[in-house]
Amino acid sequence: MFGVTEDFRVVRTDPGNSYSNIPLNRDIRVYFNQAVDVETLNTGTFIVARNSATPIAGAVRYETNQRGEFIGIFTPQVILHADTTYQVTLVGLSHPITGGAAMVIKSALGYSLGRNFSFVFSTGSVSVQPPVLELPVEYSSITEEKPLFQWTLIAGATNYELEIGTSELMDPLYTPPGSSQTYPITIPGDVDNYTPSDSFERELQYYWRIRTYQAGVFSAWSALYSFYILGLGEDPPYVPPAENFVPVGDPTMLFGGSEEFRVVGTEPAPSAIGVDPDYFLIHFNKAIDEESIDSDTFRCTIRGNKLIDSDPNTSIDREIDIEDAYVDEEDPTILVIIPVGGAAPEE
Repeated sequence: MFGVTEDFRVVRTDPGNSYSNIPLNRDIRVYFNQAVDVETLNTGTFIVARNSATPIAGAVRYETNQRGEFIGIFTPQVILHADTTYQVTLVGLSHPITGGAAMVIKSALGYSLGRNFSFVFSTGSVSVQPPVLELPVEYSSITEEKPLFQWTLIAGATNYELEIGTSELMDPLYTPPGSSQTYPITIPGDVDNYTPSDSFERELQYYWRIRTYQAGVFSAWSALYSFYILGLGEDPPYVPPAENFVPVGDPTMLFGGSEEFRVVGTEPAPSAIGVDPDYFLIHFNKAIDEESIDSDTFRCTIRGNKLIDSDPNTSIDREIDIEDAYVDEEDPTILVIIPVGGAAPEE
């Protein structure tokens, strides 16, 4: 048997009872007026429950400080959930959930609290942001069968969920032939890249996106990026002297540039989806090197809509063959592209 005395008691807690907007990455501290029997202070007697029902995992330790305070400290195994109420119970009489007999917290002199001591607090809300996609670059054409996916890290992220598809609908998600890959693809929060273990199919357009999981909350999905895996022996498209493709306006065509040499407009306009023009005019900010224009410097893709299974929003991408391409004689900043079956612009 153990004794009960009013002299052994809790003098304060941190956070305090009914406090709100508590940070997610903090310990819970309880201050006693007497030294505690450390053998009785553990996760069975210092219980932290989410929404007053689900005990969370963690570790308990005991400390004293220079002010002579005796402190029980609960450290959650993972950061607390956002927008959640937690109830803390110090067992001094009976188990708070079953109501039955239980080990109780005792002082170093063998006295108990004589009752269960409880308090509650609530965490604050968190605006979880999705990562910014880095690789593969939007509208890029790559040769790797096992693409490197890379993104910016989000501070405090628990993990990320990555999805890969072959249409903008992202349904169904893509699984390489013969692969046992399942979704979601989960990556730890301190890792900023993923390389699949199985090879992707060539000559396919892929789409990918990612979201953050933090403090029990998912962010919105990131932007949806697309990339194309070239066939064997096929070189990536290149518009000299640009080093990277940068989407301009409504990105329904593959074009890009750099700050020094870039695309400034197109005819038809990028928003003209599903049209089959006689020619394309690509306007650059500087004169184009005529000798750099040949069949290996670019690939043109038409994006359109097609009625499939009564779904008018199903998108299709269609690569078109080029009959001729040249720099306009009167304006050397204009590249003229004529598809097979098309015609040159009228003078």
